[in-house]
Amino acid sequence: MEMLRESVRSILAQSFQDFELLIGNDDPSEVLDKARLGFSDEKIKIYNHKNNLGEMDNLNFLLAQGRGRYFTWLGDDDCLFPDFLESTIRAMNDACNPSVVFTDYFHGPTFPDTMPLSSPKLELRIGGTIFTDYVARQLHLIGTGGLFKREFLIALGGVQDLGGISPYCDVLLALQCSLSNTVAYVPERLYFLREHANSKSFSSTDSDVYLTAQKIVISNLLPVIIKKRTRKETRETLVTLVKWFANDYRHVLIRSGRDKLKGRGTLIIPHMFRAIAHKRLMQNPLLIFKAVAIDIRHLKFWIKADLSAQVVPKLLRRPKDPSTNTPLILPRWLCK
Repeated sequence: MEMLRESVRSILAQSFQDFELLIGNDDPSEVLDKARLGFSDEKIKIYNHKNNLGEMDNLNFLLAQGRGRYFTWLGDDDCLFPDFLESTIRAMNDACNPSVVFTDYFHGPTFPDTMPLSSPKLELRIGGTIFTDYVARQLHLIGTGGLFKREFLIALGGVQDLGGISPYCDVLLALQCSLSNTVAYVPERLYFLREHANSKSFSSTDSDVYLTAQKIVISNLLPVIIKKRTRKETRETLVTLVKWFANDYRHVLIRSGRDKLKGRGTLIIPHMFRAIAHKRLMQNPLLIFKAVAIDIRHLKFWIKADLSAQVVPKLLRRPKDPSTNTPLILPRWLCK
């Protein structure tokens, strides 16, 4: 409840004040009202759902209730810095009529009191390389945390359900938007993403949910990427995107305790795509999760990066198999 209050306070403290604040309470067992939250501002409207709609339906419900020209979502544990609305609306007016403006974000356990801008005049990027840089993780944004033209967002279908509580609904939305030239980016950290023990982004251990969502993201994007990109660009995009997904999947395995040296494929990494035909890659980009073609040199590198400098020498000092001269604790295929 306190994180929700802090989130609401960050919105009410915006330098731009012409907005409405809609809160969707998806917990039928707990009725919320402004008095309980400690606010009386007329901008606030609370919807207490009689049944749990689920995360995606709740987000899309709020989108349908909006009346303004622009719209954005904010998690009940996240916050906005005071210049968020003013800066993104100014970018809407200054840029080439974008349909959405994304910003950089700051993440941590505690919302800082202030986050000073690095320059008095905000730099803008319009379309073009935003998609490429986002896929390559060189550009940071929260897909549901942009300022959207509401009609554009409705026409896009809002956020898509990727198989339940999804870690990639915001990623798919950002990728869909950034494939268009009607997107702008403000490289200032105007959005706060909170890290805490109950945050799904930082604590989820459900690897199946991740794989399901990743497959849906790629199947949704692939036809659009093929249409808008050359054959070479499509291949490079898929390789980069799946490396991102493999890295996320690996972190989920680490959190779940399943990332152990128990045999082939239990530690997932990107393998080299040279051995995969273009047609096969187009049909199934997630071939990266099949361990049969893993490049052993890269697997060794990841293992050494993950294990501490003290653990690796201990493994290597284990009794060795006389026939192969490799430690018995390590799989034979790993030591080739």
